[in-house]
Order: sequence, then C-alpha cells, then structure tokens
Amino acid sequence: MAGARLSRASKKALTAVCVLLLYGISACKGGSTDAGLRKLATSDSAAAARDKSENELRAKAAAVQAHYSWLTPVRLQLVDDCIRGAPPNPIDPNPPTRMKLVCVMRLHLYFAPGVPVPTVVERVTAAGGPTAWTPESVRDALTFIETAGYENPRPYQPRMVSVTGESLSWDSPRPGALLDEQCISPRPVYRRCLSAPSQQPLTSLREEHGPLFVWTFTSSYLSVEVGS
Repeated sequence: MAGARLSRASKKALTAVCVLLLYGISACKGGSTDAGLRKLATSDSAAAARDKSENELRAKAAAVQAHYSWLTPVRLQLVDDCIRGAPPNPIDPNPPTRMKLVCVMRLHLYFAPGVPVPTVVERVTAAGGPTAWTPESVRDALTFIETAGYENPRPYQPRMVSVTGESLSWDSPRPGALLDEQCISPRPVYRRCLSAPSQQPLTSLREEHGPLFVWTFTSSYLSVEVGS
C-alpha cells in the first residue's frame, strides 16, 4: 500500500512538472518573458489605453464625491497592474482564449463617513445615485449586518457591487475583517501605485478618522492574446 501511495505521489509530481514545462515552452514561443511583457505594458498603445482608463476612473470618482457630499474622503489610491496571463490547462476540452498579458486599473476611494454601516448602505443605494448596485449584493450586505455577521464573520469581506465594475466595502467591527492594504502583493510584470493626499497606512487613517469604507472603480484596459 505504501508503494501504491508513493506511485500516486510520483505521478502527481510528474504531472505538475509536465504542466510547468508546457507553460515554460508556451511562454518562450509566445515571447512571454518578463522583459517582453514589460515592453508590451509600457508601449505607446498601452500608455494611451492607460491614460484613457485613468481619466475615466477619476471622472467616475469625482461624480461619486460630488453626489455624496456627506462622505468624507481621506485617501484616493490608484493601483495599476499588468500581470502574466494564466497558464494553459491541458485537461480543459474547451479552453478560453489565452492571454499573455492582462492589465487592470483600480481606483480606491477611501471614506470615513462617521455613521453606521446600515445608514451608509441606505444612502448610497437610494434612487438617483450615479451607481446601479446589483440587488443581490445589496441584499447580501444587509443580511450580513442583520444576522450579526460581524460577530460570526464569514470568510469574505462584505461588499456591494455594481453592473459597471464598482464596489463598496468597509471595515467590519472586531472580530470581523478590516480592509486590506493595496500594493503589498508580489510585484507583477508592471505596477504603478499612486496615493493622494496621504501615504499613511490604513491603520493610521483608522486611528485618525475611524472605520473606513472604500469605493473601488475597476477597468480592464488591455489584454494581449498569446501569439499576438
């Protein structure tokens, strides 16, 4: 039986090695070295798409700030990442179009409204706002609050999402989950992080302003297919 287990483990290890080899060969054929992908991410066409995306996200953030004047902004953070596309899946009979580079920009607008979460949710979901939240996410957020989800935290951060790629998340009272810092994950092929007006960590902002909310705007502005 020990021999059988060892054999199964050996097969799994061999499969993993084969997948890695296939990924490596594919990356070389597609010119997907880190240097090659970084060149794509900093090309003139990528820079133009990046500028357009940033202008659009900043315009959306400005509209939110203008409409919800009672929200107090404490930080605006732009996170611009270009990452290597997912490796091929040799066992998928209908694999999706493979990308060798995907660039996503996120603009995080942090607020310290100083009012309870249910009040914030009620106000930002009122008719006439610039954002169309999905009914399911609003219902899930309210259910999380009403069922004492904070005292029995689920393994995800409560949030609302829109049909246009926006989300609203917030600090959950202890022992729940606090909002995570951005730009601390391993550096991708290309990254740009800008923060204004403060480089203060979220812990310092909480000490100064209280519980935080973050309104996130997302734009996938560049995808390069393998073979392009």
